[in-house]
Amino acid sequence: MGKYLAKVKISIPSEVSAKVSAYGGSAHPGAVYCECPELGFEGANLIYCRYGLSVPFIKVQNNDTLWIEPRIGEDEGWIYTGMADCAGRVTPSDADQMVIQLLSQVIYASTSGTMHLSNKAANQAFLKSTELLAELQKHATAISALQTAMNNWVVVPTDGGAALKTAITSFLALPMPSYTSALLSTKIFGE
Repeated sequence: MGKYLAKVKISIPSEVSAKVSAYGGSAHPGAVYCECPELGFEGANLIYCRYGLSVPFIKVQNNDTLWIEPRIGEDEGWIYTGMADCAGRVTPSDADQMVIQLLSQVIYASTSGTMHLSNKAANQAFLKSTELLAELQKHATAISALQTAMNNWVVVPTDGGAALKTAITSFLALPMPSYTSALLSTKIFGE
């Protein structure tokens, strides 16, 4: 058993499923239909190939060239194990280019430099961890200073709170955190 070159003819999940259903079966996630001239299968003689890549991150499209091989296991059939030709993938087919597909989950990389998880319309911005931590540190610093000021405050009878005001002066001067849009990523979006 060896590997063969095959050309993808049907890669859209709904179309693969419809063709499999016509024969009374059900499609596997990531399955495609290919032609393999080397085996004499051309035209209407399509080979059903299950997803066999070890790292499932490539979105297979019609007319891609794949390496296929017979399945080894309980069921007869074919799997595709690699891409033989990725020509043309650098040019997006629309405003957003699908660059990663994990079976039913996708990541879109926009030509404008943004990344959208799940679908192209995902618009919930991710928090930028460095900026968020910097703002949270302001809380930690302010609370620590308040604790120190209160711990060091010496109660003076009849002072009317003047000693308290003096004790918390440094606390009042500390910058307070600012939770603005600056904390939100303008490059990565999910939902």
